[in-house]
Amino acid sequence: MPVLTVERLREVLAYDPATGLFTRVNGLRNCPISLIGKIAGAINGLGYRQIKIDGKLYLAHRLVLVYMTGAWPEGGIDHKNGVKHDNRFSNLRKASSAENQCNRGKPRNNTSGFKGVSWNRGNKRWQASVCFDGKSRFLGYFATREGAASAYTRAVPKHHGKFARFDL
Repeated sequence: MPVLTVERLREVLAYDPATGLFTRVNGLRNCPISLIGKIAGAINGLGYRQIKIDGKLYLAHRLVLVYMTGAWPEGGIDHKNGVKHDNRFSNLRKASSAENQCNRGKPRNNTSGFKGVSWNRGNKRWQASVCFDGKSRFLGYFATREGAASAYTRAVPKHHGKFARFDL
């Protein structure tokens, strides 16, 4: 199957940079005319919008870059605000895998309430750490989780740069 071209993409979908949504503008094979003008795709189990074109599924955020730039992105794509289905062009940026990991929210199993903060049973204190260059870096022990969160908040911009995220 040939690679989807920007011409074919624009033939079957229209993109609105203000909303980040694609709508169908032309009937695809086995696609009823009633879908023309409707929002294309669906949110998958990971929270990303995916769209089927000519029998193949594509992640919408990758299609946005093709649609807007005319070329397939070579590396990864980061959603600046962390919302996986917010595909506004202004919310997307090219990112390495490591950069994309920097912009992750706090893990679901987090019990401290703060990203980068965990309870150390042995020392009976809160500890802060930040990951970069594929390694976890210890920032210290703290009497309160807020103190540990403050240390994390101070360290993150230095190590994660424009991909720093400490709001969660």
